[in-house]
Amino acid sequence: MSVHLYSRSSNTYDEVHNIRNGMSAYDVGDHPIWLTETGVPVWGDDLVAPKPKYDYAATQDEAAAYVIQSYANSWASDVERYFFFRTHDADMWEYFGLIRNDHSLRPAYVAYQVATTYLVSPTFTTRVISDSNLNVTLWGTPRGKVSVLWNESPATGVYTLPAAMPTATLVDRWGVTETATATGDVYTFTLPGATANRPSPNQNDYIIGGDPLIVIETETPSEPPTSTVHSLPEVTYSPTFTVTWEGQDNQSGVWGYDVQVRDDVSGEWDNWLHLTPATSGQFTGQHGHTYYFRSRATDNVGNREAWPEEPQAHTTLDLSSTLHLSIGAFFADDNRNDTRDISGTVTTEITLTQVALRFLDETGQDVVSPTVGSSSWAFTTTVYAGQAYQLWATSADHKRILSFTWPLGGEVYTDTRPELGLWPITRSYMPLVLRGG
Repeated sequence: MSVHLYSRSSNTYDEVHNIRNGMSAYDVGDHPIWLTETGVPVWGDDLVAPKPKYDYAATQDEAAAYVIQSYANSWASDVERYFFFRTHDADMWEYFGLIRNDHSLRPAYVAYQVATTYLVSPTFTTRVISDSNLNVTLWGTPRGKVSVLWNESPATGVYTLPAAMPTATLVDRWGVTETATATGDVYTFTLPGATANRPSPNQNDYIIGGDPLIVIETETPSEPPTSTVHSLPEVTYSPTFTVTWEGQDNQSGVWGYDVQVRDDVSGEWDNWLHLTPATSGQFTGQHGHTYYFRSRATDNVGNREAWPEEPQAHTTLDLSSTLHLSIGAFFADDNRNDTRDISGTVTTEITLTQVALRFLDETGQDVVSPTVGSSSWAFTTTVYAGQAYQLWATSADHKRILSFTWPLGGEVYTDTRPELGLWPITRSYMPLVLRGG
């Protein structure tokens, strides 16, 4: 999709996102977006004509700031192509050109050189607003981490940038460089206020931020980190198990890890964790499945490791166990104390001989064949760790439901009960009202 966006440097982010939201709302797919025209006309260029200030126009210096800010915002909004309008003024009554018709250069020309020199080929991009300050960071560029900072309010601002490296190269819109040293793991910068406001009555609307500052943090040499997932046992008997990994980096340190999982050797890789600082995680799987894992690391300047082609760890889940369950008798546990009460030599809670019995899994399906009219019950079956089971025992006036779970597979569980008390069923009755004719 081709779009034209002018004058307001934030449009190349905000309006592009509005367009993407529209694509989603109308279910037309995520088409690539090309910014085939963007720019801002200048006023007050005495070398061409002393055009007075007018709406949605900028001074030459403000137009230079527009170039870098709109270019950075285009990276943040994932614009596929950026075309500046225009190279020279040509015969237009408005002056958009990076170059005047006499081939002399405006400040925006140098700003365009700066943008296309330093704001290139990021692995990924982030955009963070802090009060009136904006930070677009290009991570993992050929120069490492490149942060573009500017202030969108008319008041001078102070911005604190966490340091990925102890020193950084600063670049202004003229391409002039200097070295900065972090203090206490941060850089602190003073950002000039915005000046590009619209004429009255919209004088509080600033369409371009103040002069931008580019901060470059570079590793020497610039190399991606490495990582690996630690080996797992061939067979795991718990539905939830711990996966661990580790990584190393040559200078800036590991920022985070992406971890993927694949179900079976022929399955597709799925994202499990993204840019997590953790070095372990709890994964839950299913019986009989084999899970494969791999990791990649990203360092603090955005260098990112390539995914390994082969899995780094795998395990197969065996969650099955054998259950032997035996109940010798059932009785009416009228006071629900799980004990058959005896008064002297007389048993006060009777034996139940007509009991309906079911053993259900968590979906409500019978695991073993149900029985009716029983006075005892015994069976052997297979159960699975992590699943919930219930035993239902019901007679005419009594009922009991027992719940079971088992933590591990590969076990033999024996549950022997000499007798089980069934609790009285509480019934509620609606009143019957008779009306005479």
